[in-house]
Amino acid sequence: LMLLDSRGVKSELTLPNSSVHYFNFNPSLWLADGFRSLSASLKHGDLSQATVIGVFAPELATIGKDMVVYALDGRKGDGAILSKDKAVRGRGVEPLDYGSASGEDLLYQSSDSLSENGFKESALRVVSYFKVSNPSTTLWGDNSNTTLFIGTPSTSGSFGTDFPTSLFGNASIRGYAPELVVFSRMLTPDERRKVESYLAVKYGITLKGSYLDSDGNL
Repeated sequence: LMLLDSRGVKSELTLPNSSVHYFNFNPSLWLADGFRSLSASLKHGDLSQATVIGVFAPELATIGKDMVVYALDGRKGDGAILSKDKAVRGRGVEPLDYGSASGEDLLYQSSDSLSENGFKESALRVVSYFKVSNPSTTLWGDNSNTTLFIGTPSTSGSFGTDFPTSLFGNASIRGYAPELVVFSRMLTPDERRKVESYLAVKYGITLKGSYLDSDGNL
């Protein structure tokens, strides 16, 4: 896993070959068995506005169980969790079932348009998340850094946000994570589609709708 910050400084996490799986000849992290709780410090921004686009494949044995995919923890009380089924903010904000309309979440349910076998065949998916919060109005500003946690449940005590854990599956995900891209702003629909298209082509994923190249061509 290679992390590249805004200054171009690289940091690298290496895992044994037994923990690496390949999708379309590209390596992927296995999020389980001691590697589920990974974190990365994202400096120079609290991600009060963010677009996070990732590629994930839940373990087939757990496709029907909601689990935490990743979390963003920056400004106190302004964190966010993405589970296989819901986008979750702090207490008092109803979690969003982001796959209820299009069925493009990571959780299989019997009400899905796809059969269980159909879901398993397309379990590797591109998932996009958008986060918008009001800017800080404090005199000295807030925490300008954000930590990205992959597969970390909110009961770990590492978060500055109190999450309504009874409303989503608060367990560590089991599955694969080939790639995750984080932007410190809201992308436009075309920008988002370009990133999704790039990831889909790279990992051999079929998207619903059109694909856009880097120049915005269909």
